Amino acid sequence: MLLFAIGLLLVTPLLGIGQVQWRQAGERVDAANEISASALRLEYLLRLRSGLSAEQLSASWEVVNQGQVGEVARSGMEMVGLDFAQSMNEDQAFVDRYLELTGDADLIYWVAAVRTDNQESQNVFELGRGYDAVIDEIVARTNRELLILTEAAADAGDADVALAAQLAEAAASVEIVTAGLGASWAAVAAAPYVAPFPQQVRALADNVAAYQERVGRLERILPQEGAVADAWATYTASPARLSSLLTYQATVTQYIAEGVPEPTEDANIDLAAANLPEVMAVAGRLSDTLLEWRVMSQDVSAVVDASLLDVEAAAERSLAAAGRDRQVSLLWVLASTTVMIGASIGLVVLVARPLQRLADTAQELSHGRLDSRLEERGPKEIRLGARALNDAMASLQTVEAQAIALAEERLDDGVLSAAAPGQIGRSLQAAVDRLAGSLTEREEFQQRLAHEASHDGLTKLANRNAVLRHLEQAMARTQRSDTSLALLFIDLDEFKEINDRHGHPAGDQVLRETARRLVNSIRDGDLAGRLGGDEFLVVAEPVADIEAATDLAERVRESVTRPITIDGVSVIPSISIGIGLADGLRPSEELLRDADLAVYRAKSRGKGVINVCDDNLRGEARARDEMELAIREAIDTDQFRLHYQAAVNAATHEINSFEALLRWDRPGYGPVPPGVFIPVAERTDLVLEIDRWVLDAAISQLAAWTDDPILGQHPIALNVSSRHLGSGELYSDVQQALDRHGVSPHRLVLEVTETAILEDMTGAGRELSQLRGHGVRIALDDFGTGYMSLAHLRGLPVDTLKIDQSFVADMESDADYTLIHLIVKTGHLLNVTVTAEGVETERQAGLLAEMGCDHLQGYLFSHPIDPDATRRLVHDGLTAGATSS
Repeated sequence: MLLFAIGLLLVTPLLGIGQVQWRQAGERVDAANEISASALRLEYLLRLRSGLSAEQLSASWEVVNQGQVGEVARSGMEMVGLDFAQSMNEDQAFVDRYLELTGDADLIYWVAAVRTDNQESQNVFELGRGYDAVIDEIVARTNRELLILTEAAADAGDADVALAAQLAEAAASVEIVTAGLGASWAAVAAAPYVAPFPQQVRALADNVAAYQERVGRLERILPQEGAVADAWATYTASPARLSSLLTYQATVTQYIAEGVPEPTEDANIDLAAANLPEVMAVAGRLSDTLLEWRVMSQDVSAVVDASLLDVEAAAERSLAAAGRDRQVSLLWVLASTTVMIGASIGLVVLVARPLQRLADTAQELSHGRLDSRLEERGPKEIRLGARALNDAMASLQTVEAQAIALAEERLDDGVLSAAAPGQIGRSLQAAVDRLAGSLTEREEFQQRLAHEASHDGLTKLANRNAVLRHLEQAMARTQRSDTSLALLFIDLDEFKEINDRHGHPAGDQVLRETARRLVNSIRDGDLAGRLGGDEFLVVAEPVADIEAATDLAERVRESVTRPITIDGVSVIPSISIGIGLADGLRPSEELLRDADLAVYRAKSRGKGVINVCDDNLRGEARARDEMELAIREAIDTDQFRLHYQAAVNAATHEINSFEALLRWDRPGYGPVPPGVFIPVAERTDLVLEIDRWVLDAAISQLAAWTDDPILGQHPIALNVSSRHLGSGELYSDVQQALDRHGVSPHRLVLEVTETAILEDMTGAGRELSQLRGHGVRIALDDFGTGYMSLAHLRGLPVDTLKIDQSFVADMESDADYTLIHLIVKTGHLLNVTVTAEGVETERQAGLLAEMGCDHLQGYLFSHPIDPDATRRLVHDGLTAGATSS
């Protein structure tokens, strides 16, 4: 007993140390959990601050737009696509989302009250005070959350979390003050059409000072490297930021030097009575600076996003470190317990020969043989020892079986729920339960990952890879069973318009509802999946014939095209469906292509069409493929040629420019009209290579005509495809060709269509502005066919409008005559020249000249001709109708 007591005294400190470590590890885990929860609450509050500031800006501009702003400011906002009513709805949705996440009833009530007051307010500053009060309360909650997070970080021994949280709050403060800069500057800069009030100038000055102070605070704690530092470097180096800040500071400096004018009784000036060039200059200045402010706001938002990711990452690291500490402490307790058991057994062995049986059994235990059992007889001490040893072996047997089950990941094995006897057994059982729980969580996590890897996150349908795998397996099954399979390719019609009109959240709602209806309309055993964007696939097996596949498509169309209500507005979706039918041993890629061909044909025929791929459609596809190869060969072997058609002065009929038109004499086929091969090229990047060939050939011709006393004075116009305009490479391609041939940019005119510009107004405007700034002139081709508004037109860098020949052909009708007259007047109002295309009769030429049209182009004056014939035409003199192609 004395030896046992001595051994127990030696082991007890180890158990005490283990208990202390376990308790401390538990405290660190609790602190780490509090860090994680606090970091999440901090993120919600920071997002809410930014969102409420943005909502305040949108609401303020909506109030201003309704009563305090003149036509100039509204025109400027239209030119950059600023719709503050829509922005306010989007900002309110963003704020509502984070209000719900915070679950703070007081904040929800205060925001609702501010919005109610906003509906009745006609004064920006009264509106601002309401929002400022709520934002101040959010700031107070943010500061309290920072304190909680800092204390939890100290408890967890992790200073990185507190620093990351402070950095996120500082970045959010910069984002908030940035939101107010653009609005306060625009209110001041609209003078004299919107007279600036003294408080508006002071607001701009205060915003500039606040911005500088908050930037300084952020940079004092900004790390030297990392995602936040990289995002901040990108933001500070942005030309838009530098330009915007210079503009804001210059405006404040100007009013400090010149004084702030007092507001007039009527701040707004009628646009119709104003000087149009001056109005356009003010609107342009507002547009350019507000665009730069938008870029600046997006860049600082990226800094906030990066800093919040750092907070989340730091919280996760803290939680992981605390978990590791707890595991280490658990191992220490288990080790101490094991040492205690070994010491006890060793001490008992030393007591006496009567305990030899205990020693022998302990020896068996030390060799891993756990099936021995001691008879519990003899003196009381021996009986107690035997019983304890038997319990220990039973516990170890249970633990061994549980360890094997865990190693083999048999998490449903009943042995894992078996409780070993005694306190040690309970402790070991608790450890086993935690390990089993961890393995179960890992298995569930792997299952979730596998599900997410094969399903679309928005619609929860099978994603592209999963659908294609299923299609291959389904085709293999149909081939073995000699049945048929149909593939339905479903494309939402005009989905971009839904996004543009109602916003991307509404578009997401349409996609989710489409997916739900799609699943409900197909048969059991069929698979619906999302291919990407607004495209869906249905793998239907088996199907009896094409009629059965068409019936299924009709059922899908009927289900999907029912009205959908979005924010109280009814939207009626439309879909086009292409059907491919598997027949024989065909690869799945061919069936997918058949369905793609069919849906492309369906969309070309209008909305809501169902089309089945047949041999004719495949033949057309093969012909298109052959045409693509022929175009490629034509580019590689220089089969293309340029012909030139003259454009003349409407009053004198003197030649003033030429348009370069592409011609292709295909070997073995003869001339191929552009209307045949250009649409094929536009489906691929071949049209970019054709554009570059035409660009180089036309500029080369300009270089060849440089020394000609007449031709050297005339520019050449050439068409640019929409794909080239949207590629971001047009400016560099033009500049390189001009430099390569040494031609002045002013001798080149680029013609773009309305539809090409409307695909991406912002990108197209930026690209064309670069070209025009370089000296290249811009013509808007086929004007009148693309539904471009005057608001769009006046914001574009355009030198010439070209009236589409379809209007000229029918110009003697009242409608087309009036439309042409309106286009001419509009062009001259915007200080651009107007050219009419397709002029074929003297009467057309006379009427167009009477309207004030500047230039005429058409067969009346010249057909497209080769360069030599063009030279003769210029030097011999133009005879109307005398030339031919």
